[in-house]
Amino acid sequence: MNNITYHFATVNDIDLLIQSRIDFLEDYWGKQGNNEVDKLRPELFNYFSAMVPSGEYISVIAKHAGNLVGVGGVVLRSQPGSFKNPGGKIGHVMNMYTIPEFRRQGISSKILTMLLDEANKKGYKLFDLNATKSGEPVYIKNGFYKHPEPTYRRFLD
Repeated sequence: MNNITYHFATVNDIDLLIQSRIDFLEDYWGKQGNNEVDKLRPELFNYFSAMVPSGEYISVIAKHAGNLVGVGGVVLRSQPGSFKNPGGKIGHVMNMYTIPEFRRQGISSKILTMLLDEANKKGYKLFDLNATKSGEPVYIKNGFYKHPEPTYRRFLD
């Protein structure tokens, strides 16, 4: 699609990052009540306000005619190294979201490429993500594969 602009998010984009995260979550989990959104919004503000300026969260925003049409992010984290990743640097791709009427036009692939290139400049070579069924083709097309390691999760009260 023509006339799509892309830029790396700055602190000036925090409100847009917050709203796009909420939109992504509601697209995935369904519409939430005001109470849930109101509890989440300040937490997202605190997260993005700290992580965007520090460079620990890189985000790319796509716009058409000044309106958000797509967004994506990568959290840069370090952990003890492994044989395949001695430096322990891992980028976790997340918040990949394109509004429905702009899907299947290459926007997510462009955002993903920009994110990986930027993180790679910082020395990150390994990336992981959680994919929705509709997102899987984008990631496979861009060289991701389903990893055999199981993931377990637990929430504490």
